Amino acid sequence: MSGAAVTAATCWKARLAVLNEFAERGDVEGAEELFPELAKSVPVHRRTMLYNTMLKACAKGALPARAARWFETMREANVRVNHKTFGKLAAAAAKCGDVQLTERWLRVLRADLLDVVKFNMLLDAFGQAGRSKEAGEWLAYMRRTDTKPDIISYNSLIKACARAGEAKEAERWLEAAKLARLEPTAASYRSLADAQAKLGEPEEVRKVLRQMAAANMPPDLVAYNCLLNSCAKAALPGYAGDCFQELLGQRLQPDVISFTTLVEAHARAHQAPEATKWLHKAAGAASTGSSADAGLNKLSFTVLVNAWACAGNLVAAEAVLEQMRKLDHMPDLEMFNSIVHGCARVGDVDAASRWLRKASAARLTPDSVSYTSAIDACAKAGDFQGAEAWFNEMESKALRPTAVTCGSLVNACARG
Repeated sequence: MSGAAVTAATCWKARLAVLNEFAERGDVEGAEELFPELAKSVPVHRRTMLYNTMLKACAKGALPARAARWFETMREANVRVNHKTFGKLAAAAAKCGDVQLTERWLRVLRADLLDVVKFNMLLDAFGQAGRSKEAGEWLAYMRRTDTKPDIISYNSLIKACARAGEAKEAERWLEAAKLARLEPTAASYRSLADAQAKLGEPEEVRKVLRQMAAANMPPDLVAYNCLLNSCAKAALPGYAGDCFQELLGQRLQPDVISFTTLVEAHARAHQAPEATKWLHKAAGAASTGSSADAGLNKLSFTVLVNAWACAGNLVAAEAVLEQMRKLDHMPDLEMFNSIVHGCARVGDVDAASRWLRKASAARLTPDSVSYTSAIDACAKAGDFQGAEAWFNEMESKALRPTAVTCGSLVNACARG
């Protein structure tokens, strides 16, 4: 090989290595910038690797549509595809939980090419989608092809059950992994804790944390957040506060989920003032940078607006909305509906009307819940004409009245 040829070979190999670095990071834009020049120099027998690297970037970036476009480009260029090509396409779909697309790409492969890694892609997609039944069926098929499931396979099953709120099934799959002589990982226990948290069972979550510790895996922040979440679901703010102190005692750094669950725990217990204090603490931690990722999400504000509205303190509810806007979060319809419902509880027709119009002014489209609350406000004030006007407007927008809507209208008629 001549010196020039050696230099050229070294050049394209070096560039391909750089492309692979972009791919590993999921940096599709960076990879696409490098691709055109690289495509001119890569030998024909390496073009499959080149395109597969682009597909890897799409897979790491969870961009299945972009991966599909690159696959079409690959076919149009008459580049040979192989089992890795379809594996990357499946990985892109699996990463964003698109079960059907993942399954479609994997079915292209012959059964003998479906190894544990590719099966796990599909199981992970089912896990993210919370489709535990189908995940179990694919695990059974995996065994029939003499492919031995690993702990990652079982973790996907546990995750699927957690997403579906099936705590007993999640526990069963964890035991099945142990019976298969597989060592559960921290992810196994975290998913089980998540399943129990969704049911609002703090003591069951606590048991999972003890199992983690017994397996020489100190419970991490994700596990403690599951414990806090279970307290929030069960409306146990005192227990949530104790768990938060325990979290700090373990030298773990609370994040946005930690603070959100404390706000939610107090709000669900109708302790709006305490919930507000936690919201301020979270905002303070975010501004000083003393807490990792402590930026507030919309759920924090939603539950707090609802708590103040249920307490009949519309001024405080409006103050929460104002704080939300300052932090660049836009109120959604659920928040406006909570305030309109709060107006209905005290029969404040003018306030209910004003907040319903504010929702429209914020470019939100009032739904049947919005109008039902406005009608209920009129019913409590004995204003049948107002209730009828709202009902007619609701029908003009093709919104279907519920049994509660009709009940409120009847009450308005009876009181008016």
